[in-house]
Amino acid sequence: MKKLYTTIAAMLFILTALAQPTPTTFLDVQIAGSKESVIEQLVEAGFEVMYKNSMVKGMYKGDEVKVTIYGWNDDLKQVSGLSVITMEKFESEEAVKRFNKTVSDYEKDPLYTADPANRKIPAGVTITSEYISDHKHFDCNFYQDGDKKKVVNISIHEIDGKFYIPENFYNRYISPELI
Repeated sequence: MKKLYTTIAAMLFILTALAQPTPTTFLDVQIAGSKESVIEQLVEAGFEVMYKNSMVKGMYKGDEVKVTIYGWNDDLKQVSGLSVITMEKFESEEAVKRFNKTVSDYEKDPLYTADPANRKIPAGVTITSEYISDHKHFDCNFYQDGDKKKVVNISIHEIDGKFYIPENFYNRYISPELI
């Protein structure tokens, strides 16, 4: 009987250990740990350090991108997210196409679960800086492995009359206050 209890206790311990949450990933790089470890993994994945060792650049989905790494405290001892932004900015029509295609790609990917509130940009809508500044914005959330603490957010933003579509990867296991 003692062996049975010991075996059950050992199995429960193993199952509990295996059930620990894994952080959000980007290209198999875990968004957790120190800034240096995340950058090192991104460099191993083919990216190159770009700015003060907290930004890298490289290719992602056929585009040259910059990846900004951030954390929930000033010295980035604990990385909580990263933002992937194409170096090229787009006119309204191209930005709408790219946003909707990115959303569709995540909807088709079995690794991600779409938030029910997601919406694509409707056909015929022209995105302008005025449109965005009038509190009309488009963003969609997807959850890795269906886990609402492993969030990928796709949005559309404007700078100097051109638009870009960042993909933000959040690890809410580290920083629950992130949106």
